[in-house]
Amino acid sequence: MLSQDFQEEMKFLDLEDVSQYIRNISTPMLVSIGAVAAATTYYLATRPKALPPVCDLHMQSIEAPGSDYVHSSVLLKGESYLTHIYEDAKTMYESFVRGARVSNNGPCLGFRKPKQPYEWMSYNEVMNRAENLGSAFLHKGHSKTTNPHIGIFSQNRPEWTITELACYTYSLVSIPFYDTLGTEAILYIIDKDQHKVGKESIIQRSRQEAHGNSAGALQLRWEKVTRPSSF
Repeated sequence: MLSQDFQEEMKFLDLEDVSQYIRNISTPMLVSIGAVAAATTYYLATRPKALPPVCDLHMQSIEAPGSDYVHSSVLLKGESYLTHIYEDAKTMYESFVRGARVSNNGPCLGFRKPKQPYEWMSYNEVMNRAENLGSAFLHKGHSKTTNPHIGIFSQNRPEWTITELACYTYSLVSIPFYDTLGTEAILYIIDKDQHKVGKESIIQRSRQEAHGNSAGALQLRWEKVTRPSSF
């Protein structure tokens, strides 16, 4: 507890002193302070709010009967498999549309360059780009009944997700390719069907034998299917 002597020695600013101090502040400074306060208030009022979790994050699974190690999600009802959580989100496309709605077109995909802050694309922006790319796939002859497979060979970047969403939008099947799989594995997947890779179509492929060019076993020629401005 503060001593009585210390409390008596404390001096509080009088209201008159505060008023005099404010009057001495220049008009540009007051305008700047007001602008900062308004911007802060707007950000706090409009910033995205976290959605409530669908279960207790400290108890996300329960031990299965008759086992000491097997657990199941608390979202399961009885012994049936979990097919969806929300009635309006039973497919990947419906889940994306629901995300756009409940977030009120909030930030969807974020990316950044090294040592730079994140830049965000909104749900509507991502949806428009996915629809543009998906329309290009349809224009190239793809549909859910005719040649539905779309291969994606890309680094981890927003365009990867946009391409996948383009497939969901038009009921196409996305097939990921990774350079870590190795050339032979990629060739094996491609040989199963004539896939499309990313934004570009494979229109020629060739396998080189052991005595061929050691630079790689896969040669691709690319054909742009969309303009950069629309993807």
